[in-house]
Order: sequence, then structure tokens, then C-alpha cells
Amino acid sequence: MDLSRIKFNKATLSIILWNLTPYWGVYFLHWEPITVLICYAMETIVIGGFNVFKMVAVYWYGMPEEDNRYVAPGFSSIPFFIIAYTFLVFFQLTSFFAVIDVINQEHQITVFGAIRQFMDDETTYLACTAFVVFNAYSFVTEFILTEEYRKKMLRDQMTEPLPRVIFLQIVVTAAGFIYLKTGSNLAVLAGFSGVKIIAEIALKNYTVSELLSSE
Repeated sequence: MDLSRIKFNKATLSIILWNLTPYWGVYFLHWEPITVLICYAMETIVIGGFNVFKMVAVYWYGMPEEDNRYVAPGFSSIPFFIIAYTFLVFFQLTSFFAVIDVINQEHQITVFGAIRQFMDDETTYLACTAFVVFNAYSFVTEFILTEEYRKKMLRDQMTEPLPRVIFLQIVVTAAGFIYLKTGSNLAVLAGFSGVKIIAEIALKNYTVSELLSSE
């Protein structure tokens, strides 16, 4: 991996600021530290929402598909993505809330009940709003103003967020398990946040195939 390709720019700053925002809630709004991981878990919903906007832009102005045998044709790929992504997010959140025992401890029947309980705290809206703002800024400055959508095919845009979302699912669920098993050690939580920040910056500068390449 060529570290010179990883630059400190506006996109990198946005990633760092978002990942640190929940800690502001922990220290100044007296959140439970586990809320940091809940914010990270909810992040996947926002990622998917903005990808729908990106897919619409690519559908209208992007590159034509070279081969559409493996994707839903044309505009139908957008509702296809929404349905498939919803199942993925539901599986992720169900796994996460089960691991940290929110559902069982609070006697919630479904993951939706656990999400509602999380959102009932008005201060958590600050973190969620912050992530929406950071993603909106990235969407406008890195995708719209640069006309990045003209360089994309709909098939590629549909799958673009999957590596990041799958990584989030694994890291956040593992972090929740280890955090609770180590007696809610805040240093462990901060360590996972550091790993998440580094990985997200790497994914911003490299494709998945480049990261997996040994060259």
C-alpha cells in the first residue's frame, strides 16, 4: 500500500470528525459509551440513503452499462438496491443489538423497538444529524460538483457502499462484544474507533481489489 496516496484533505477531515462526534456526546452530554457504537451501527442507514441519490444521478447522467446481465436493468436497479440494502441493514442491526443485549435487556420484541428507544433520546439526534451533514457535504463536493457521476456506471454505483457497510458490520459487532466482555473499557472502544477511521480513509483512497493486492 502506497501511503503517499492517503492524503489529509476535506474528505479525510469529514471522516475523522464524524467518528469523533459521538465521543462529544459521551463527554459533554453524558451518553453511555456504548452509544458510540450504536451511532456507528446506524451509520449504514445514512450511507445507503445517499447512495440512492448517487444512483439516480448516475442513471440520468452516468456512463452506459457495458453489460447488464448481472444487474437489474435501468431504473429498476434502484428499487432493487433499496430492497436488498434494507435486508442487509436489518441483518446488521439485528446482529449488533443482539450482541450488546439491548433487545433482550429492554424486552424489545423487534430491532425496530430498539432503534426507537435509541432515537427517543433527543441528544442522539445531534450525532445522527452530524453524520447526515457530513455525508451531504461529501455528496455535494466530491460527487456532484466534481461531476463524478459522469464517470460511473449504475452497476458499479449500486455496489460501491457494500465493502464499507460489510466492514462496519463486522467491526461494530465485534467491538460491541469485546467492549462489554472487557468491562466496558473506554480504551477498547477508542481503539476500535481508531481502526474504523484508518480503514475508512483507506477505502476512500483505494479500491477493495487494491487493498487486497499483495503488490
